[in-house]
Amino acid sequence: DGILTFVNMGEVDFEGIEVESKYRPNTQWEFLGSVSYQVNEDQSGQRDVGLVPNFMGKWGVSYDSPNGFSIGLFDSYFGESAELSGAPKLNPDADSYHWMTLKSSLELRKYFNANTIPNIRLNLFVDNLLDEDVYFPEFNFSSVNTLPSRTGIAIYGSATIKF
Repeated sequence: DGILTFVNMGEVDFEGIEVESKYRPNTQWEFLGSVSYQVNEDQSGQRDVGLVPNFMGKWGVSYDSPNGFSIGLFDSYFGESAELSGAPKLNPDADSYHWMTLKSSLELRKYFNANTIPNIRLNLFVDNLLDEDVYFPEFNFSSVNTLPSRTGIAIYGSATIKF
């Protein structure tokens, strides 16, 4: 009792399409994006038995200036996940969400055009910029419908010094 086991049983067929693109008009700018759509069905004809969303999309833009500053903004959209039946609905549904990140850096020596200052790079990374609440179906014990699956907004900073 209380031992979790996974057993591969039957088959699941996945069908889908993905399109992606990248555009770089010059050495400073880059734009990218992709969209995907998939459906799945098990051997008994039940649809959407996989827990991954049917629709996902990603886009991003980044800029690298010649003077040592760079910034990038990226968004990943995930459609709602399949709902598992039988579990008590105690938490929010596994709804769609946007996972947005921001990344930037600044090379001080290059930015200020001063070789006399130390070779320092400052970095900033913001994860879950929109502070989305993300839930995913709980499929291990079916004691609850969903569990939180990602953190709230997180901000990271660092400095690199080259000698």
